[in-house]
Amino acid sequence: MKNFFLALLALLIMFSQYIQYRASGAIGSQGPVVYWVADGSTYRRGQYQRFLEWMKETHQPPMDFRIDPANNSLQKVILQGVTGTAGDIIQCFATQIRYLDEIGILEDLTPWIKDLGVSTNDLFAGYQWMINEGRVVALPANSGTSGPYCVNANAFTKLGLPFPPDRWSFEEFERLGKQYVEKANADKPRLRRFFAMAVNTTVMRNSVGVPMFNETMTAPAFNDPRYAAILKLQRKWIYEDRILPSQADMDSFTQEGDNYGGTSALLHRGFFAMMNIGRWHFCTTRFMSTDVNYRCVAHPDGGFLNSVAGGKFNAVYKGSKRKAQAKIFMKWLASDDYNLKIIADADGEPPNMAFLKTEAYLKPAKYPNEWDFNRDLSRLILTTAVPEETTPYAIPGIYGPRVGKVSQGFMSGLITAEEMLLQQETIIRDAINEHLGRRPEVKVRYLEAVKRQQEIDAMKASGKSLPLALVDNPFLRVYYQKTGKAK
Repeated sequence: MKNFFLALLALLIMFSQYIQYRASGAIGSQGPVVYWVADGSTYRRGQYQRFLEWMKETHQPPMDFRIDPANNSLQKVILQGVTGTAGDIIQCFATQIRYLDEIGILEDLTPWIKDLGVSTNDLFAGYQWMINEGRVVALPANSGTSGPYCVNANAFTKLGLPFPPDRWSFEEFERLGKQYVEKANADKPRLRRFFAMAVNTTVMRNSVGVPMFNETMTAPAFNDPRYAAILKLQRKWIYEDRILPSQADMDSFTQEGDNYGGTSALLHRGFFAMMNIGRWHFCTTRFMSTDVNYRCVAHPDGGFLNSVAGGKFNAVYKGSKRKAQAKIFMKWLASDDYNLKIIADADGEPPNMAFLKTEAYLKPAKYPNEWDFNRDLSRLILTTAVPEETTPYAIPGIYGPRVGKVSQGFMSGLITAEEMLLQQETIIRDAINEHLGRRPEVKVRYLEAVKRQQEIDAMKASGKSLPLALVDNPFLRVYYQKTGKAK
């Protein structure tokens, strides 16, 4: 027991020294030590290496730049952030940004924007995530667009089936899906080939004009019979028509060893004919083979063609003692060099949309089997992408997991679609009330927005066209403009 406590004491001393080192602005062999808290993937390490090369090429001041994957979890970022020991640059997902800013650990990058050369006119549709309460608190690392299908063209050719159309309805998706599954499994003892891995119900909900939130983002607006019908259709496609795999089907791929390489490998091998995934699919398949041709088609829609933009971001820790060095890294994030690195690695889409039209993106020399996909995905992103909705009056990182848990209950058959939507609506309303209770200054803006929402509701009830200036919801702004419901 004595040895145990001595060992524990030694670990605590080492941890204390590490914390002091992290917080001290230490100097390494190349200059000030700068930590980038990010995942340790091959692609992140490749970016790390390219950044070091870029610094030399552009004659930047030296620094000892280090990637820190060990502390990349949200829990560690929060704990270290509030105790003054977080890394200097923090990689985060879109839905995490506002929470990290709300607890006071993200630097306000607004004064840097001009020096960095960042223009929101150049960025992808989901760039709004990087702005909280009028301040820029993060820069996009890459972009991703949910909705468009990556299609294994070989799977259709092999079966002699027509390729999916560029645009299709829910009914066409179901009809073609049944045809595909029947023919693909004709010689199989049991169902092993599926039409698609999944559908995107957010894109489907958007397509019938049902938003997540109302115009001012002050209340949820998705509890709608049209959305309930979509959720029932999704469940029908999984458990009755069997054109989409159930969780049990996905588990069987793991148990039988078919999914080595992940879900991208399942698409590549033809277990799925298509999958909702962007160019990062090729991060896996480029190491497998290049004899599978890929195409891209839009998600089936109910009237309004759309896709949903999201992505990863990088932020600067407010407590960092190395902000000048962090600014150099952020400058690289905004550079052409960084966008070209994202393209070369197929690590999602470049943050700057202008690069979607470049030869480097459209026709990577070594991978002609990706060309058709890149061409069609680029077109869909540029013409259909809408921002993902998030209310400024609650934290998505808090209510999101609760909403997801309720979804599992519906998919398991424990509750109806209508019950699911009601429960999710209640969760979000409660989250808004909780947030307003903690942030009285936000409540002032909320009450002003509620008054504006009442004005909007009255105009809609009377059939009047809405002035776009009244609408905060980024999805509804796009939807109303394209459908002529706002001026």
